[in-house]
Amino acid sequence: PLPAKLDSPEVACSLLQRRTMSAGISSSRPISLEDLPVLWSSTTINLKALSKEDIAGQLKHVLQQEGISADPESLSLLARSANGSMRDALSLTDQAIAQGHGEVLLDSVRQMLGNVPTADIAGLLNDVLNNDAVSLMQRVDNMVAVVPDLSSVLVEMQSVLHQLALMQQLPE
Repeated sequence: PLPAKLDSPEVACSLLQRRTMSAGISSSRPISLEDLPVLWSSTTINLKALSKEDIAGQLKHVLQQEGISADPESLSLLARSANGSMRDALSLTDQAIAQGHGEVLLDSVRQMLGNVPTADIAGLLNDVLNNDAVSLMQRVDNMVAVVPDLSSVLVEMQSVLHQLALMQQLPE
């Protein structure tokens, strides 16, 4: 059982001593204050990934508290790029604020992340469906100038196709 508060280094040492012993790690001497940084740094903490909606909501709250305007869609992009990590989302948001000159703007976030607008993805899909290779290659050439990694285009395309499949199967 954990103590209600780790209000002193001695309590923390005692807790670590018990945990290391219960984990089968033995020591010839008691754990001291000098051992704490090493033991804490070797402790693995597995956190559950946050949902994109939770991250976007928290970013919205933080930015409102700071008086910084933000596009809702840009917050969704930042949340998706953070892959469940609030710390990564906050870092990306700091970069977006800097690039947006004090605001979180959709265009600057897309440029920062190398995202392709959904309209461009829809255009790609239309070109494939219409068997229009010339237009398709022109779109890809335009994307190369904007997107640093074309694999992100495939990820976006997969996401759009997934959303379309869901809409077909679960119309609302």
